[in-house]
Amino acid sequence: MKRLLSLTLVAGLALAACSSGGGTSAPSGGASAAASSAASSAPSVDASAGASTGASAGASAGASADASAGASSAGGEGGLIGIAMPTKSSARWIADGDNLVNALTDLGYDTDLQFAEDDIPTQVSQIENMITKGAKVLVIAAIDGTTLTDSLQKAAEAGIKVLAYDRLINK
Repeated sequence: MKRLLSLTLVAGLALAACSSGGGTSAPSGGASAAASSAASSAPSVDASAGASTGASAGASAGASADASAGASSAGGEGGLIGIAMPTKSSARWIADGDNLVNALTDLGYDTDLQFAEDDIPTQVSQIENMITKGAKVLVIAAIDGTTLTDSLQKAAEAGIKVLAYDRLINK
C-alpha cells in the first residue's frame, strides 16, 4: 500500500511539473528527492495536495536523451514499471521521462522507458512488450487515446495498473 501511495504521489508530482508553465529549472534529482521525502514522511498524503506544492520541482530543461533510452535497473525491489512516451522530438517528453525514471528508481523500481516517435503501431508494440516483460504498472502518454483498447485489455487481464499520463485514454 505504501508503494502504491508513493507511486501515486510521484505520478502526481510529475503531472504537476508538466502542467506548470514556469521557466524555472530545478536540479534533475529535485522531483525524486521531493517525492521520496514526501512519500516516506507522510503515509496519508493526498496526492493532489503534494502535486500542487511540487509543481516546479520536476522541471528540468537540460535532460539527457541518452540516460532515458532503454531500461534502467535499480535492484527491482518494487518491480518493473513501463513508461511509454510519445516522442523524443520534444525536450518536454525527454525531461518527463527522465524525471519519472529518476523518481521511480529512487523508490526501488526498475523502469522501462520507451519513446514511440509519434508512431501509433510502435507505441502499441512497446506497451505490449512491457506487458510481456511483467510490468506491474504502465505509465502511458498516449499518442492517440483511442487506439490502445486491445493493449490495455491485455494489461487488465494481467492485473497491471495503468496510469494515463498527460493525455486521456478514451477506450
